[in-house]
Amino acid sequence: MPMIIPAFFLNVQTHSITNLALGALCFIFQIAALAVSPHDVYEQIGIGFWGGLILIITGITAYKAATGEAPFLLGCSFVLSIFAFLTSFSIMCIFAASIDQMKRYIENPCTGYCTGPKGPVPVPISPCSHYSSAHLAFDSILLTCGLIGIPVNALLVLAVISMYNPLPAATPAT
Repeated sequence: MPMIIPAFFLNVQTHSITNLALGALCFIFQIAALAVSPHDVYEQIGIGFWGGLILIITGITAYKAATGEAPFLLGCSFVLSIFAFLTSFSIMCIFAASIDQMKRYIENPCTGYCTGPKGPVPVPISPCSHYSSAHLAFDSILLTCGLIGIPVNALLVLAVISMYNPLPAATPAT
């Protein structure tokens, strides 16, 4: 017996609006994170900018495909929702690594330690970044956006597939 996903999980318009909101949040908080820590390697990647744009474009395309105004957008929505899923995963990974680096070197953020023959030796970490609670907060929000974007876009892929290939109508029992 095939597994059937409940219809309320496959609401394309809900997922597209969620993508629009996540994309806007990623874009805004990437600007804020870059303003707080302009020399941080993870902020310079700019995944919040590019990921935010991809999520916004995916949301707009899926919304238009769900209204039925442009049926050719259904295939575009499918491809973009897979790409948005991968982008959300990338956002999650990059900002998890950024938070990990902040927490790992919390006592002296510009110095790491290597074990030498005489014990731990301080080694400067370059580029040295400014670690602050604002930086941690912005990265945490971006991490959360990535975490939310993963299931939203996975369900969006399934929803677009169900729009493309709907279940057959139930036949009345005779």
